[in-house]
Amino acid sequence: MDSKNLILTAILAEYKENKAEIRYFLGIQTTLITFYVTLLATILSLHERIGELVNDDVLLFSVILPGAMIFLTVLWLDMVYRFTKAACYLANIEQKVNRLLGVKDTLLDSAMYWEQWLKFDMAGKQIKHIDKFYYCICLGLFVISPFISFAFACRGVSLSEISNLYIAIFVILLLSGIIFSTLYVAEIILLKRHEIKKIPRVRRTRS
Repeated sequence: MDSKNLILTAILAEYKENKAEIRYFLGIQTTLITFYVTLLATILSLHERIGELVNDDVLLFSVILPGAMIFLTVLWLDMVYRFTKAACYLANIEQKVNRLLGVKDTLLDSAMYWEQWLKFDMAGKQIKHIDKFYYCICLGLFVISPFISFAFACRGVSLSEISNLYIAIFVILLLSGIIFSTLYVAEIILLKRHEIKKIPRVRRTRS
C-alpha cells in the first residue's frame, strides 16, 4: 500500500471516529435538555405550595434549583460547542480527502461532501437551518428559568425574609452562568463564521 492510500485510510478512520463523537454530543444535548425540562416541571408543579414555603423550600427555589439549571445550561453549551467544532473538522476532512483523490470540492464532483452539503443549497447560498431557532429557543428557556425559580421563592416569602446569603449565592451563580455562557456562545459564533468563510460554495453546473 503506497503512502497516499495509507494517508487516506488514516483520514477516513479519523472521520469515522469524529462521526461517532458527534452522535455522542447530540445524545448528551438531548439528555441535558430532558433533565432541564424535568427541573422546570418540578418548579411549576410546586406552585400550589408557594404560600407555605419554609426555610428549606426557600433554599431550594432560590439557590439549589437555579444553580442546577445554570450548571446544566453551561454543560449544554459545552456540548453544542464540541458538536460544532467536530462538524467543522469533518468538513475539513472531506476537503482533504477530495484533494487527495484529485477531485473538485463540489457537490457533483467530490467524493465526500456531506458536512459541506448541510451548509449550502444547490446555488451555493447558505441554508438557514431551523436548528438555529431550536438553539435560540433552548437558550432563551435556559436564561429565564432560574429567574422563574427565584421569583417563586419571592412569592412564597417577602424578599426581605430571604437570607442575604441566599441572594448573594444566587447572584454569583447567575453572573458565573452568564459569563461562561457568553464565552461559549461567542466561540460557537466564531466557529460558524470561520466555517462559512472556509467552505467553498457549491458551483452551479450547466445542463
